[in-house]
Amino acid sequence: MIQLLDYAIQELNNHHVSINLTARQFANPDFQVAISHYVQMHLLPRELTVELVATPELSELQQLSVGYRAAGILLAFDDVGSDNLFQQIKMMLPYVNTVKFALQNMRPLGTPTTDAIVSTLKFWFDKAEEQQMLFTFEGIESAADVQLANHLGITRGQGYYFAKPQLPATFMA
Repeated sequence: MIQLLDYAIQELNNHHVSINLTARQFANPDFQVAISHYVQMHLLPRELTVELVATPELSELQQLSVGYRAAGILLAFDDVGSDNLFQQIKMMLPYVNTVKFALQNMRPLGTPTTDAIVSTLKFWFDKAEEQQMLFTFEGIESAADVQLANHLGITRGQGYYFAKPQLPATFMA
């Protein structure tokens, strides 16, 4: 993973990158040391975000977040609202820097955004603001999604509307 990260960073004009980790990968002390060392040698603080696709145990997050954050690595909960529900992660929020709301997990591709989804999006954005956390609106696929983000005051977004992901082979060629 670190080798792929290194290849990607060499090819990108913007060195702000994210990697997704499972709870098990996040909790691996050898990986934490290796990625922390890599960041300290090759990146400025807050240029790498580790996105947790599954929540670790609270005690693990409390303990391990210190080392990741000391290395300047941002921690994010991915897919809040769909996979990571508020009641399950509310006690963990002080140990991460950002939450990512996955619109694509809340509605079928190409369908309009319902009032219930907008309400859930606003709930998560408000929670992030209350905690002084970063908030990323992901799954932006249309100008209407951008307008929704603007209407709510959301300033960080990602999705096919901006660019489609590239295969790792693109970076290694």
